[in-house]
Amino acid sequence: METLWRDLRFGLRVLSKSPGFAAVAILTLALGLGASTAVFSVLYQAVLKPLPYPHGDRLVFVHNVFPENQVPVEGVSGLDYEQIRRRTDVFAAAGIFYYNDLVLTGQGDARHVDVVNASASLFDVLAVPPQLGRPFSQSDDRRGAPKVVILSDATWRTEFGSDPRIVGRLIYLNAQPCTVIGVMPRSFQFPSRATQLWIPIGLPDNAFTIQGGRLEKWLRMIARLSPDATSQQTDSALQSTADGLASAFPPFYSRSNGWHFIVRQLGDEQTESIRRWLYLALGAVLCIFLIACINVGGLLFTRAGTRAPEVAIKMALGAGRIRIVIQMLTETAVLALAGSALGVLLAGWVVHLLNLYGPLPQPGAIQGWALLFALLLAGVSTFGAGLLPAVLTSRLPVEKALKGGSSRTSTGKGGLLRSAMVAGELALAVALIFVAMQLSRSFLKLTQTPAGFSQEHIWTGAIDLPGKNYTADQTWNTRFFEPLFAELGTIPGVELASGVNALPFNPSGVWTEELRLPDRPKSNPPRQAQVGLAFPGYFEAMGIPVERGRTFTNRDRNGSPLVAIIDEKLARQYFPGEDPLGKLVGSGGAGTPARVIGVVRSVHNTDLSGPYQPQVYYPELQERTEST
Repeated sequence: METLWRDLRFGLRVLSKSPGFAAVAILTLALGLGASTAVFSVLYQAVLKPLPYPHGDRLVFVHNVFPENQVPVEGVSGLDYEQIRRRTDVFAAAGIFYYNDLVLTGQGDARHVDVVNASASLFDVLAVPPQLGRPFSQSDDRRGAPKVVILSDATWRTEFGSDPRIVGRLIYLNAQPCTVIGVMPRSFQFPSRATQLWIPIGLPDNAFTIQGGRLEKWLRMIARLSPDATSQQTDSALQSTADGLASAFPPFYSRSNGWHFIVRQLGDEQTESIRRWLYLALGAVLCIFLIACINVGGLLFTRAGTRAPEVAIKMALGAGRIRIVIQMLTETAVLALAGSALGVLLAGWVVHLLNLYGPLPQPGAIQGWALLFALLLAGVSTFGAGLLPAVLTSRLPVEKALKGGSSRTSTGKGGLLRSAMVAGELALAVALIFVAMQLSRSFLKLTQTPAGFSQEHIWTGAIDLPGKNYTADQTWNTRFFEPLFAELGTIPGVELASGVNALPFNPSGVWTEELRLPDRPKSNPPRQAQVGLAFPGYFEAMGIPVERGRTFTNRDRNGSPLVAIIDEKLARQYFPGEDPLGKLVGSGGAGTPARVIGVVRSVHNTDLSGPYQPQVYYPELQERTEST
C-alpha cells in the first residue's frame, strides 16, 4: 500500500506538469464512461433490477393469444381466470386486476386518481404486506360489500400528510364513501408507478361463468408459480386447461385459429417495449467507451516517447520492467478515476433528462450498481488504455535512450501498434455507426409515421363524473358536457371544443370490441375494432380528416336513427371495393346496429410503430342499449 500511495503521488505530480494532456485524456474518458454509466443505469432500473417482490422470478402474467386477430395478445376473461387458478400444482396463487380512473373528493379540490381494481388474492400473489393496516379480504371482494380502499405510499404522504391514523378513515371516490384499510410500502408500485389507490374488483358471480365471461378478455391476470414448477409443467398445465375449454365450449374457444394461453415473466412484460432499444443503446455507448480508451491509449503511446530518458534512468538505477509497467498503469488509473468521477456527474445529468423525457415507466436515479459499473469501466479503461503503452515503454533500449539516440518509441513494434490501434478504432466506429443507424432508423420511422390527427395547437384534459350523481338520467352526458363545451368555446383563442371517451395515447387506452356486420357472414376468429364515443365537433377539433360522408352533429342524439363513423382501415378491411356509407355496423353488446354516415382517416391510438387498427366511432349523444 505504501508503494501504491507513492506511485499515486508521483503520478499526480507527473500529470500536473502536463495539464493539457491530462485534461484531454480525462474529458475523453469521461464522455465514454459517462454515456455508458447513464445507459447502464437506465437499463438496470428498467430491466436488470430485481423486482421488489419476494421471489419475483416466479411472477408471471397469463394471456390469451389469438394469432389471427387484430389484437393478437389479450388479457383473460373471468372464466379463464377461474379455470387456470385451479391448477394449484403449477400456480401457488393467482389474481386479477384492471385499470380505473376515479375522482377523489373530501380532500380539498376534487382530483383525478389512477386506481386499480384488484382481487383480494392479488396481494397474496405479490407477497407484499401493507406498511399500515391490512390487505383485502375475501369478504371485501364480494359484490355489494362495504367499499374499502388501500393507498399507495406516495398518495398517503401527499394527499393525507402521512397521517398515522389514516386506517379507518373515510374518503370519497366518485362520491362513494370508502374506508381506508391499508397503506402499501414505498417500494410497492404495482402495476405502475402512477397507481395511487387499490380497490376490490368485486365481480359478480356470473363473471366467472361461460354466460358472463366467455369473450370479454379485459382482465389482467398475474400468478405466482409454485417453487417446483418448471416451464414445461406450466406450459402443459395451460395447454390442458385450454383443451378443456375448447372441448366444453367450442364456439368460444376454437383451437383451429391458433388460440392458446401463454405466460410472460413479470419483468419481461413491464419492459417489453424498451428492452431491445436499451440493449442497443448500451452496445452503442460501449463502442464509444472503447473508442475513448483507444484514443487515450494513443495519447499515452505518443507521450511515452517524451519520457524515454526518465524511464531509462529508472531502469538504469535498478527498476525492473514490471515496476515500470505498474508505475505507468498507476498514472493511467489516476486519469481513469478522474474521468470516472466526471463521467458519473455527466451520467447523473443524462439520467435526469431521461427521467423527464425518456421511456422509463418507473424513472430512477444513479444507484449503487451503476456506480460499481462506472468503477469497473474505470478499471477496464486503465488496462485498455494504459497496458500496451506501459509494456512498450518498459522495453525501451536503455543505453540508446540514455545517450539520447532515441526520444520516441517509433520502433517497428510501435508502428505496428499504432496501425492496430487505428484499425481497432475504425472497426469500433463501424459497429457504432451500425447501431446508431438502427436506432436512428427506428426513431425516424416513428417521427415520419402520420398519427392521423393534428398534434399542434390542441389542448386536452380529462373529466371523471361520479356515477352516483350522473346515472339516474341517461341524458346526463348531454346536460353536463354540451354546456361545458359551449362555455369552453367562448374562451378567447379557443376555436372549437369537443370530447371523446378516450383520446389517442391516453394511459387508459381505447377499448376493443367484437365487431358485428349484419350484411357479412360471421368470421372465425371474430372481427374486432377499437371503439370511440365522440361528441359533435370531435373530428374537426382533433384535425382528423373526413374522407367521405359527414361527421356527427347535434341532431345525432337520443331518438334519432343510430349512426356510426368508421375509419379507412375498417372500410378497406371489411368493405373492400364497396361504398361503406349506409352499411350497418355494431359492436360489443349493443342490440341494434348503427348505419355508417362517414369515413375518417385512421388514427394511431397506442403505438406509432404498429399498424393501424380498425376503429368505429359512435355519437356520445346516442345511448347504445345493451342486448340481453
